[in-house]
Amino acid sequence: MSSSQIPLWITYSLAVIAILGPIGGALIGGTITAKRDDRRWEREREREELRWQREREQQFDERRHQLRLDWRERRLDVYSEYLSAAEALQEPLTALFSLSLTHEQIETIENDFEPHSRRAAAALKVIQVIGSPDLTAICVKLLGDARFHFLEFKGPMPVEAKSLRLSNWIDTREQAVQAVRIELDVEISKNLSGEPLNPSPPSALTS
Repeated sequence: MSSSQIPLWITYSLAVIAILGPIGGALIGGTITAKRDDRRWEREREREELRWQREREQQFDERRHQLRLDWRERRLDVYSEYLSAAEALQEPLTALFSLSLTHEQIETIENDFEPHSRRAAAALKVIQVIGSPDLTAICVKLLGDARFHFLEFKGPMPVEAKSLRLSNWIDTREQAVQAVRIELDVEISKNLSGEPLNPSPPSALTS
């Protein structure tokens, strides 16, 4: 072999390099590209997860807020029903101030009293579940006193004594209204009929 001749192994090596070079470059480039794509997809996945998390949190906050509004509305309905029924008890209580009621008249007053008493009792059952201890205690006292006074007023009691008891009962009713205001954080200045919530009872009634 002359000195100017290139050895075969060099020729073969160059041929192999020429063949494997592009393949190796493609493999290396593909690996780098794949890793870059993986990082890009990972960032996109993290951004998507963050977006979904924020949307879920927003939806949760909105549902929680709506539930609070619905719950407050239901409580307001129950409390309003109770206060309305309790207010309606005042008229039959006052009707018993008369000194000369017949049996039929007393029966008519009882028929007026009982439906409102049952309405208040039904609402009170719910209040005992959802209401605060302070509000529940006042509502229990208010209805219990109304029923007790109704029995008292049917008996031979002076009008002045009846008037004092009714005045105290109205004060208790106003305490119930104040307790509802505190519990619902609302301002209630008038009853459902538009009249003041704490009217003064008659000082004396005659037949």
